[in-house]
Amino acid sequence: MLTIVSVAGLALGPAGSAEAQRWVSPDPAGDVTGAIYSLDPAPCGTITPVDASAVTDVDLTGLSVRHHRRDVTVELGVSDLPETGTELMTVHLRTAKGAWAVDLDRTGRTGFGAFFYEEPDWDALIEQADPDGDGCAIVSVVIVETPCAGLGHRGDPDLDVVRLTVPRSCLGRPRWVRAAASADAWRETDEAWFSDRWAPEGVEPTSFIGPFGPRVKVGPVAGTQTTAAPGAGRTAGAPSVVRHLVLTVTPDRVTAVPDPLPAR
Repeated sequence: MLTIVSVAGLALGPAGSAEAQRWVSPDPAGDVTGAIYSLDPAPCGTITPVDASAVTDVDLTGLSVRHHRRDVTVELGVSDLPETGTELMTVHLRTAKGAWAVDLDRTGRTGFGAFFYEEPDWDALIEQADPDGDGCAIVSVVIVETPCAGLGHRGDPDLDVVRLTVPRSCLGRPRWVRAAASADAWRETDEAWFSDRWAPEGVEPTSFIGPFGPRVKVGPVAGTQTTAAPGAGRTAGAPSVVRHLVLTVTPDRVTAVPDPLPAR
């Protein structure tokens, strides 16, 4: 078992296409998975599935992308988004110019914090950490937040929606964008990690992240484009924010946990 530390790099997803500036896709409700992980026995440890049928705050029900001239808006539908909670929602974005992600997290609070960064090639890091190919590894990744002035986000419990707006300038003003999404929550009372990720009915993920939706091309300027509260992103020149992410890899599952979840 090998532990590695890496600074975020780039990862590319497979290609797709769509001619519209807006794309919407549902996700099956009630498909959250839960697990308890133990380090024993070495080298892989033990993963014990737990009942997740009552977990609704990280149960994704849909994903949508709107690609405007000024920004990209991503919405995550959730079965039941509470006023306050402890969740981690991650939006992954792919363009012809690179790979990006935004972590939206909160710990017992009403509002979410946002962490925008260039995304590493997770599959390559996992492969490096598991040279024997036994499917067991611990990957430790240090990620530095990328400045993105105008990044906006908002959780809406009335609509059960988490909304993210990313200025196109932060993505290199791409011609198209693809998105993937996941939702996670640690429940101390259960000592378990609960997870869901967007995937169309019948599609099984084949990578640590994804699947990704189709390419959504940039559209004409809309009258109202920013649908989330602006000003959440770190601007150039501000002190760097660093996040430590630990991936526990077993033959059946990869669990990624911020260590610790940052307080905002």
